[in-house]
Amino acid sequence: MVATTCRLTYADLADLPDDGKRYELIDGDLYVTPAPFTAHQLVSMRFSSDIFLWTTRRDLGQVLTAPCDVRFDDGTVVEPDILFVSRARLGIVGPACVEGVPDLVAEIISPSSRQVDEGRKLALYEEWGVREYWLLDYERRDVRVLALDAAGAYEAAPVVDGIARSLILPGFTIEVAALFAGLR
Repeated sequence: MVATTCRLTYADLADLPDDGKRYELIDGDLYVTPAPFTAHQLVSMRFSSDIFLWTTRRDLGQVLTAPCDVRFDDGTVVEPDILFVSRARLGIVGPACVEGVPDLVAEIISPSSRQVDEGRKLALYEEWGVREYWLLDYERRDVRVLALDAAGAYEAAPVVDGIARSLILPGFTIEVAALFAGLR
């Protein structure tokens, strides 16, 4: 992942080429990530399918997957792998992007994204109030669920007996071994 030194805006981001790379802005700094590995794509499909079916059957809101811009402000536009916006907050889902803070974000940690996903994005999502942040790590076969506590800080939700559970979507679970089964 490469960062620039000049401050960019959402308008600058919209002018970048559609070349298969992921472009994101965090506090005006540009981050460029190459196309994801196949293991990343498989984990994305499995997780997004599970959360999509679970939330749709209960009419809880909308699940979106990358590429989908999430615009926190003019200088902070990210493209999470998977995100969920609750039904009560669907007004932030616009025709071009999500204009505000999703309720849940999931990032699939890749070798090229580990530092940003576990550092800068974690701090960003916590600061902006993303209620739940899932980190899906296919190299380590690990799932971490971070949920905002009453003070607005992330607290890790325990993974019990190989099952990761959402705290904001009670009843939504992921079996960690099944999420990563058969990956190379």
